[in-house]
This record gives sequence, structure tokens and C-alpha cells, in this order.
Amino acid sequence: MGFALTDKKVPYLELIDFLRGLSWESDEVPVLANQIFEIILSSRNPVLIRDC
Repeated sequence: MGFALTDKKVPYLELIDFLRGLSWESDEVPVLANQIFEIILSSRNPVLIRDC
């Protein structure tokens, strides 16, 4: 199972590797949780295309 990025499926481990590579704005857990939520939400919404 994976996340749909446009028409392509992305495995969870690939998404985790992508998340690890990002520069985060804060070390606070609530802020990080919101950033991760937004990334996952946008990866599941074909209208919001992330430039990877």
C-alpha cells in the first residue's frame, strides 16, 4: 500500500525517506506533526502536486 501522488503510488517507506530529507521549521512535536500531516494530505490529493 502507498500514497497516491498524482497517478503514481508511493510506498510508505519511500514517503518516510522523503520526510527524513526535509529541513524542518521547528523541533516542536506539534509543529512537526502539522507539517507531516500537510505533506501526507497533499500527497493524497491530486490537486496539490508536490515538487519532489
